[in-house]
Amino acid sequence: MSNMDAMCWCESTLPIHEVDLSKRAVFIGRVKEVLDSADGMVRMLHEQVQSAWFSKPGRVDEPAVTDSFWEATEHLFYEVLNGLSVLHRSSPEQTGEAKDEKEEISALIDVYKVWLRETRCMVFRLFDQWVLSAPIEEQNMRRVVQARATLGRYLNSDEKLKPLWDIVDPNRGKKAEARGKSKS
Repeated sequence: MSNMDAMCWCESTLPIHEVDLSKRAVFIGRVKEVLDSADGMVRMLHEQVQSAWFSKPGRVDEPAVTDSFWEATEHLFYEVLNGLSVLHRSSPEQTGEAKDEKEEISALIDVYKVWLRETRCMVFRLFDQWVLSAPIEEQNMRRVVQARATLGRYLNSDEKLKPLWDIVDPNRGKKAEARGKSKS
């Protein structure tokens, strides 16, 4: 029976959130947007780490990079999940529909801002950790700088992050277009 002895003890907690039935579809859609944005960020982080490491990045899968992202952002995701669930709880003191909608959008903007800001910082931190941990003589700093710049552009404009950015800053695309037109 020695092969049946416990090797270690692992404990985890899965939060359960109460969401109003009438708001459940919206809640699920918003959680999906957050998960899609995280999926896009981790994919681009992996691609750009590979671009910085190799002159011809292949289809080599480095699960440690993606795992480090999920591990580092798990607590952020649960904070966002909690913030979204608070927005979608049934509230007995609903007084005015327009007022509640404005408050909900304002709270949603705050939740998404925190998510986008914190995950962006984490993506750059992980990129630097993975890429700059190699010996300096083995690094091609031109590739590193280009990969980091590409990563930054992606975090500002990718389609998977667009639904969140559209809520946080609805004029985001219009500002860029206006800057482009004023230069010409």
